Amino acid sequence: MARFQSVVALLLMAGLTIFSCSKMENPVAAPGSHQSGKIARSSQINNDFGYIISGTVFVDADEDTVLDNNESGVAGVSVILETYSEGAQVDTVSTDASGNYSFTVDFTDTFVVRVELNGVLPNDFNEKLDDFFEPTTSLQLSLIISEEEESGAEFPDNNFGFTPDTDQIIEDLESNQLETNGRDFKFWRKQLLFAWNRGKGSPEIPTETILQYLDGIEELLLHEPYQFKDSNEARDAWEIVQKNPKKLIDKLKKELLIAELNYFDQRGLVNNLDLQLSIMAWGESLVAEVTSSAPNQMMGKPASAEIAAVSNTTLTTAVKIFTSFNSSGGGGGVGD
Repeated sequence: MARFQSVVALLLMAGLTIFSCSKMENPVAAPGSHQSGKIARSSQINNDFGYIISGTVFVDADEDTVLDNNESGVAGVSVILETYSEGAQVDTVSTDASGNYSFTVDFTDTFVVRVELNGVLPNDFNEKLDDFFEPTTSLQLSLIISEEEESGAEFPDNNFGFTPDTDQIIEDLESNQLETNGRDFKFWRKQLLFAWNRGKGSPEIPTETILQYLDGIEELLLHEPYQFKDSNEARDAWEIVQKNPKKLIDKLKKELLIAELNYFDQRGLVNNLDLQLSIMAWGESLVAEVTSSAPNQMMGKPASAEIAAVSNTTLTTAVKIFTSFNSSGGGGGVGD
């Protein structure tokens, strides 16, 4: 964990990332205007603890509109809270590293929580969501906090899902609109071999740094797919990278691991490591969905609809995208 915290510090230094209580999706119309400052409050004011409205912006890998355990949040997304009747802006917040957000309000009303894709706060991730993702849920949710609610009541699960627009990503990689400077499996295979004390000569990346990267990968997104044995981290990672797998899922695990090594080395999508991270979250979810179905398949049980939804076409596309991240110039591997 200490090594992982060191890597995070390095990345941050580099500038890296209707309730009564029911919820109404797809309200009739978007609130009309934004008003700055405090809004007119004709409703009941709660001077004690207020009410908490919260949710998550997440990568909806299986596109089922539900935030599952094997899906990750998106950091840096601006989320807006408004009153439904007046369209008056109450507050705007940014999602945290896990894609979570929350608002605290001290009055009752009908509220709208929404994501504006044009961007709201400086350097938010909203415009990249618009450019490279498709929403799988409504972009605005309505909820009512009535005067009968107790102080401190919570209104969670106001979630917004997005899935990568892989056609757009591939198009921009092929045209070099998304430039890459990643290093391929040969480079990382060699560095991992050195870290395993099996290499000859001098490594380009010190062993301690490689181990920091691997610690970071274990903690980065999901618990799966990458957990390495204590004291054998480099060997375990090398075994994934050095293979020439035939199965699509194994190819994806290989290229995704390399993309994550590049990410911690501040390589891959030039000036777009936040975008790279969100696409890696999609990749990890795909791997988790497929590998979690393996026990059932081995016992002759059918895979769930969620697992079956990961088609060979989707896996092939993911492999191509991450292979491109692991090259220089953009487009490498995408058209192969």
